Parts: sequence; C-alpha cells; structure tokens
Amino acid sequence: MIFFLDRDGTINVDYNFVHRKEDWDFCDGAIEAIRKLNQAGYKVVVVTNQTGIIRGLFSLQQVIALHNWVQAELNRYGARIDAWYVSPWRENMHQGYNTALQYDRKPGPGMMERAMLRLSSETPSIEPFHADVFETIGVTANGKPQLALLPRHPKLDDLDSGPETVGNILHTTEIGTIRLPANLAERSETGRLIQSTYHESFHHCAMAGDRSTDLEAAIQLGMKPYVIRSVHFSSIESAWIQKNQIPVYDRLLDAVNAQLGDS
Repeated sequence: MIFFLDRDGTINVDYNFVHRKEDWDFCDGAIEAIRKLNQAGYKVVVVTNQTGIIRGLFSLQQVIALHNWVQAELNRYGARIDAWYVSPWRENMHQGYNTALQYDRKPGPGMMERAMLRLSSETPSIEPFHADVFETIGVTANGKPQLALLPRHPKLDDLDSGPETVGNILHTTEIGTIRLPANLAERSETGRLIQSTYHESFHHCAMAGDRSTDLEAAIQLGMKPYVIRSVHFSSIESAWIQKNQIPVYDRLLDAVNAQLGDS
C-alpha cells in the first residue's frame, strides 16, 4: 500500500517556492501523520510539482538537498518518506524540452505510476530514494512495463544537471536500451498499461493534497483522495469536491486518522 502526499500545503506550510530549510515549517501534525502511516505499513511517497526549477528560481539539486534535510528531521521523530518524486515542468515553459515529460506533471499520473512500479518490487526491503522527473517508464518487447532512467536534456546544464548522457535514450541494466515515447499520446498509452497492470494495487492506495490538480490523478487511478485545507483551498470548486465525494480535513493527520480508522 502507498499513501501519496503532495508537498507544499500538505506536509509543510506553503510559503511559495520553498526550497531552503530555513523556509520549511512542518504543518501541524504532519510528522505524526507520516509516522502513523509508517507504523501502519504504508509506503509514503511525496509527488510534487516544482516549477521553480524550470523558472530558474532554484535548482533540482537544491530541492534534493532540502528533501534530504527533511528526511533527517523526520528520522529524528521515528518517521520517514520512502520516496520523493519531483516534476519541474510547466506547459508554457518547455523551450525545447521533450513534451512527453508533461505526463509526469500533476494532474498527470506519471509520478504515481512510476512509484507504483518501483515500490511494487518483490524486494522485501526498500531503501529510501530520491527520484526525479528524469526517471520514466518504458515497455519491453513482450509488452510488460519496465523502469528506466532518462538522461537529462542538454538545456538542464543550466540547472545543475551533472555529467549524464544527453539525448532521449533510456538506459537500464535490466532490459538494455529503449526509447522514450515521442509524444504525449504514446506516453499516455504506456501509462494506461501501467494502470491496468496495477489496477488493484492502486485501489488500496490513498492520496492527500491541497489542490484539485493533486487529486485528479489519484481519482483517475482509483485511489482514495483527501483534500487538505491550505491557502489554496478557496480555489477548489466545491462542486468538484461533492462530485468526487472527497472528504476535506484541516490537517494531514486528520486525513490519516480517517484512513487508518483512528478516532
């Protein structure tokens, strides 16, 4: 089971483009909520859109450094995040990037699908890891979904990209070399294969977020959605909440208690 979490406004106070530990404040009860999920046997996965990266406000490496610090803080209280997924993309800011990567930006389900692939591994013990948008899904010759790593786009040199190979070739030690689908339609088709393969697994998962864009993918995948009130709550249409029968809570902890059946 996986409990997916949005980041800003759900586990930390949303001060707009938080990327330094000095600007990070845990939401009331968030640490306890994460610890309770850990103890209940859930894998806790953060899926977060961070357009500050593509806007040039901060780098992916700064985001990873922040998440490493958050992880250490959680560990002090006996809690942990099992995986972090980050998507820096925004529709009108690609400037030459492969548009298929938009599938990973919420409300797209890409980050959640990749997390399901990784965490559905039969490996009995999964070490905490940090995944970013450059990890994606491929399909083997026999049609089964597989995990692969996408080297960075050359323009990401400006975003602390590192020495990775340039291009749209995917490298994986498991299945050799495969290529990223060339467009969103093909990427979405790959996603539908993932969704079909893990249909029942998603139905045992849940997602908490403070915006409708956080939860649309969760609903599409069949997960239990929870709305967390934040500064963005007024932007969520009440009709959308009612239509999808989504419970609303003031804190993540309250949503987690509801999921676990605690009073």
